[in-house]
Amino acid sequence: ARAAVHLLARDDFCRQLPSNVKGIIAFGYPLVHPTQHREKKLLELPPGTRVLFISGTRDPFMGDFKLMENTLKKSKLRHTLVKVEGGDHGLKCPKSQEDLAVSNIQEAIKGFHQVWAALAAR
Repeated sequence: ARAAVHLLARDDFCRQLPSNVKGIIAFGYPLVHPTQHREKKLLELPPGTRVLFISGTRDPFMGDFKLMENTLKKSKLRHTLVKVEGGDHGLKCPKSQEDLAVSNIQEAIKGFHQVWAALAAR
């Protein structure tokens, strides 16, 4: 997720992408790091970029989600933030939460793709 965000923030990289690529799915974007906060990089993404963020509620690199939510409010991204209950940075959940987590992730990706495909068809 971090590499994809860094690449999409580069104009030279974006110019080389096929015209139908308008966004990314970011699994476990590491917003909070022990020595740096990465919210500024999200604000450098091109306006209108579609991003589906999928992060676990136990991900130490996400924190309590307030920084992410505030950053997304400031951004000009077309975004969705999905919180995987009990998930860690790799989205691994306790066994009792696994089925619901997988279902929620699948639905989020399906919905993101459907919206993306509908917009691309215009």
